[in-house]
Amino acid sequence: MFENKNRKMIGAGAILSSFFSLIIIGMTIYHHLRIEELIMRVQNGQKVN
Repeated sequence: MFENKNRKMIGAGAILSSFFSLIIIGMTIYHHLRIEELIMRVQNGQKVN
């Protein structure tokens, strides 16, 4: 009984940790794309807001 409950908690923890790592990866990629966009604007001589 206790072992089964513990296994469910471990599964939930694994799902949560993978979910958080996906969010972090997504934010990193998004931030990187924004930075590249800003660099392109600066190279084109446009004013950056």
